[in-house]
Amino acid sequence: SKFKLFYWSLANAEEVEIDLNSGSTQLEDNAVVIVESLNLELEDHVFDVYPNPSSETSTLTISLAKASKVSVLLFNALGENVKTIANANLDKGLTSLSFDVSDLASGMYFVKLTSANYAEVKKFQVR
Repeated sequence: SKFKLFYWSLANAEEVEIDLNSGSTQLEDNAVVIVESLNLELEDHVFDVYPNPSSETSTLTISLAKASKVSVLLFNALGENVKTIANANLDKGLTSLSFDVSDLASGMYFVKLTSANYAEVKKFQVR
């Protein structure tokens, strides 16, 4: 199985992808480690939002390794769902979705992408 390993120490922060079936990876002593499984339907670069910050229209790009039902919601700083960007079956590959934020107040928001086996949240700033 492949895993993505994130670790931090006083000396550095590094992201390492390892295959647990093919040996070992030496880490520094006293490192903080987070392991995230890559056995997902999504590729490494799951989604991105640009421009960020934005005051008008932004674009969300999603990279899927296989066709999947995907939900993308925009939440305000209070955790309230203020906009549904997508709630659809998307094809394998790269999908770009544009959404308007000119009707939203300036501030910090969160874009949450969810599918059957995956969820990720990214910060998004509205000017």
